[in-house]
Amino acid sequence: LYDWTTRKRRVLPRHKFRGARTTFAQWPALDPKLRFSATYYDAWISYPERLGIELLLDAGRLAPDSLALNRAQITRAGSAFELTDMTTDERFPVSAKAIVNATGAWIDSAIARLDASEKPLAPLVEGTKGSHLILDNEPLYQALGGHMIFFENADGRICIMFPYLGKVLVGSTDIRVSEASRVRCEPAEADYILAAARLVFPAIPVHASDVVFTYSGIRPLPKSDHAFTGRISRGHSVHRIAGDIPQFC
Repeated sequence: LYDWTTRKRRVLPRHKFRGARTTFAQWPALDPKLRFSATYYDAWISYPERLGIELLLDAGRLAPDSLALNRAQITRAGSAFELTDMTTDERFPVSAKAIVNATGAWIDSAIARLDASEKPLAPLVEGTKGSHLILDNEPLYQALGGHMIFFENADGRICIMFPYLGKVLVGSTDIRVSEASRVRCEPAEADYILAAARLVFPAIPVHASDVVFTYSGIRPLPKSDHAFTGRISRGHSVHRIAGDIPQFC
């Protein structure tokens, strides 16, 4: 683990298990009905935006002839493609031997835009909406003790809570959406998330007035018949779509 505060690397155990006494010694405000806890030290990405920038920098270093574009859209233009600068509306012809379609929840709409065949493909993605809250609640922030907490909500879904830039981030919902579009956190979702926070730390008052920011996104989950969205796989997969120009989604 690299500690950006001290600029030093630390070797940590992969996990640690605690009984109730040790758990409450470290987090005294946790739900008193808890019997044990476990800590693991991987998979914490506090700043995903930074990870995205690092991927671009790595690509530039390893493939100096590559080009990263923002606010650009690729569309089919006969047997080739056309790239549109969405800021200036300039258009440029482009060609490709293969296309990697990593558009997340928009995979199916991107396939439809890039595929020259008239036969529609079966949907690959069925997104679910996830909303999160940023809370300004100092007692809650202190109670976390610098840790991210994963917990099971009353409906059986796994939720998260962790310190974020001096505030507390809590999430999330998991609601099916029929198509990918711009989304926002609705009042019922905020109520759901606030109730989840009270479940973990019942002695700490958590109010709607603590909310300083909300955000939502769509998870690009595989098409599934599961009635309970929490059971839909979060795993990764690659699909090759045949055509005059192969697509990898």
